[in-house]
Amino acid sequence: MKELIRKILKEEINNKKYDMLSFYKNSPKIDVEITKENLDLLDDFMWYLIDFVDYEEDYDYNRIHDFIENLVRYGFIKKSVAKYFSVWLSRKKNSLWDIFIDVDLPHVGGDDSFNDWLYHVISLGKDVYEKALNRDDKIMNLLYSLEPEESFNYAIPYFN
Repeated sequence: MKELIRKILKEEINNKKYDMLSFYKNSPKIDVEITKENLDLLDDFMWYLIDFVDYEEDYDYNRIHDFIENLVRYGFIKKSVAKYFSVWLSRKKNSLWDIFIDVDLPHVGGDDSFNDWLYHVISLGKDVYEKALNRDDKIMNLLYSLEPEESFNYAIPYFN
């Protein structure tokens, strides 16, 4: 039975575009229980995840959603940790919201596209996100021209 489980797991992992074992070996470890009060402890892990899945490659949030679900399914990430991923993402989005709510963005026409735009900025990684928070001149031109793709938010599964 153990051999069958190993074979199935190996086939499942090898058939995925992104290697879960490689992700697990190289990702920052979370060795404490995550709560809403210590959510910032997810920062390094989440930024690593965002870089690893490279949303800009194809804007396929289903690919990333499945990858994260499989990480949990196969025990690479605790479900008790993964349930806070969407909370972490929402907090990052809200930080950007406060800064850009009154900015005239040429490719944003309403609340839905504004939310897509905010999540898209986060999907570009920590460096872009932090520069956006600081309204860094070098990144602002990129952000103004950014045409939001379907929401990166959909890539993050909700766990109970």
